Amino acid sequence: MVTAPADGAGTVDVTVTTAGGTSATGAGDHFTYLSPPPPPPAAPTVTGVSPASGSTAGGTVVDITGADLGGATAVDFGGVQGTVTTDTPTLIVVTAPADGAGTVDVTVTTAGGTSATGAGDHFTYLSPPPPPPAAPTVTGVSPASGSTAGGTVVDITGADLGGATAVDFGGVQGTVTTDTPTLIVVTAPADGAGTVDITVTTAGGTSATGAGDHFTYLSPPPPPPAAPTVTGVSPASGSTAGGPWSTSPGPTWAGPRPSTSGASRPTLWPTRPPRSWCSARPTGPARSTSR
Repeated sequence: MVTAPADGAGTVDVTVTTAGGTSATGAGDHFTYLSPPPPPPAAPTVTGVSPASGSTAGGTVVDITGADLGGATAVDFGGVQGTVTTDTPTLIVVTAPADGAGTVDVTVTTAGGTSATGAGDHFTYLSPPPPPPAAPTVTGVSPASGSTAGGTVVDITGADLGGATAVDFGGVQGTVTTDTPTLIVVTAPADGAGTVDITVTTAGGTSATGAGDHFTYLSPPPPPPAAPTVTGVSPASGSTAGGPWSTSPGPTWAGPRPSTSGASRPTLWPTRPPRSWCSARPTGPARSTSR
């Protein structure tokens, strides 16, 4: 038995030498040196994942960095395979698959094996945010008019009105007393005469203006004219036959000259200076006119 010495790859003849000489070579003495097999490829290593989170719906494009990543046969997100678009020894670009909310390990499999898991390969699936709330819509205003002094209680109907943060009458904020998704009850603020848009603001935005949100401010009617007041009569007495003029201080007559409507009423018309009256007392029995 003999231990072969090191040599280069290839086939050689093995010869034996004794006192009688050296053996002849031939097919029976061949020995082939073989190159040692290459070492097995190293297992891949994942050192970074970017971005480190994405939607549960999938579709997030993720950069995976590390070593010995080339020739990847699979890239898994918690056991669910992603779609590789770029594969180099130090970088893999992959599209994340859909999965449930939570954190998973991203592993890479090559001929060298599957990467060990660790903090550097974490990817977190996030539930998508809820859709933003819809903007409010105003479709009706009742009553559609009120005093410029404010104080009119108004019903506003529409959609998505809940959670109102402001109800404005032409930019002037009213006072909300009831707020539901389809009805707001609000007290109108004071404002100048004219027609304004009522807008509702919620987390979803401010309602668009239109014919359905109009409110008209009306000027209050003027007060009625004051009733006349008699403050004195001079002279305070006279004949039942009537005749002498009497003067009563009081408001100046602003309309046509009054006339008697019966035998017992005096005829009145204004005199100068203003705020006095002349009367011609008709005839009749003596009586007191005080009440």
